[in-house]
Amino acid sequence: MTKAKGYELAKSASLRSDFYKCHTGAVAIYGNKILAYGWNSEKLSLMQARYNTKTRGFDGHKYKSSIHAEMMVVNKIKYLDVDFSQVRIFVWRGKTTPMLSKPCKACEKAMRDLGIKKVFYTGTNSYISEIYN
Repeated sequence: MTKAKGYELAKSASLRSDFYKCHTGAVAIYGNKILAYGWNSEKLSLMQARYNTKTRGFDGHKYKSSIHAEMMVVNKIKYLDVDFSQVRIFVWRGKTTPMLSKPCKACEKAMRDLGIKKVFYTGTNSYISEIYN
């Protein structure tokens, strides 16, 4: 599956967001197979709260931890029997023009913990890729 298609799928996932500030979508792709879609949401997430506490310097259980698009994807795929080092995550933020959607420290840690190494996200009018070690 092409990078352009990955971004297109993440953009379509962002349309499901109910978050009031911005709409972010994510998709996990393994080979040519879509594993899961995610979007940021006002819904609270214990997994997001745990990772916020570990990585972002505040008590994620005391403060509202709304789920991020990437964390929703990780939560959906974490029990699949796949080689996570070959999973690609695409993240889109913005309505029509891409905006910066670099994963936060909590989401990055969750992806690394699962073994995901390839993350592609939008920048301000651009596209960025990262390979995690």
